[in-house]
Amino acid sequence: PTLQLNPISLTLPAAGGQSVAVVVTNENDWTVTGVPDWLTVERSTGQISVVAPRNGTGRERTADLTVTAGGGLSIVTTTLHVTQPTLPVIDRRPVGLSTSSWTVVDNKSASTQVTVTAGASGWRLMSAPPSWLSVSQASGQGGEAIQLQVEKNKGTMRVAVLQFEPIGSHGPVTELTITQEGKVSIFTLISQLLRNIMTIFI
Repeated sequence: PTLQLNPISLTLPAAGGQSVAVVVTNENDWTVTGVPDWLTVERSTGQISVVAPRNGTGRERTADLTVTAGGGLSIVTTTLHVTQPTLPVIDRRPVGLSTSSWTVVDNKSASTQVTVTAGASGWRLMSAPPSWLSVSQASGQGGEAIQLQVEKNKGTMRVAVLQFEPIGSHGPVTELTITQEGKVSIFTLISQLLRNIMTIFI
């Protein structure tokens, strides 16, 4: 007997689906064995149809199906290799920060570092920081020390809240609050000086 498959390997979509291999043989009697429980095989005239549901296991699935034609002492076998990749696994663990806040106690430019930890999916900033605050990177895999820098503040006190989230997931959100004091006016300095003098004489 003769037996050929075309193709000899099939790749199914990670989201689930079907694929077909053509069977060329001079035998009417042929079988398919070695089918795993995650795979459905349908045999029809001249072809093998394999069907798999979505693969959310986090691992690639493979199977080697044995196709046999003939009977008795006159048989021939060949192998159909089936592969199904996995869907991306979303790691929903919250992003970790080495600190939840940074306060710049004057209006001068300043910088600091914050270490970011994340699950397997990595992390990202949900929105861009304000123009007076620069962040060295907006996403990463975790374990990075990101650099934060504020410009000199010529106005009043200002506050920014950076929100971090796992990539591919809408939450949970981790926040980092940055506060920078504003420029001290002459009026404020005089008021503080007068209060100090009054405290001395009281």
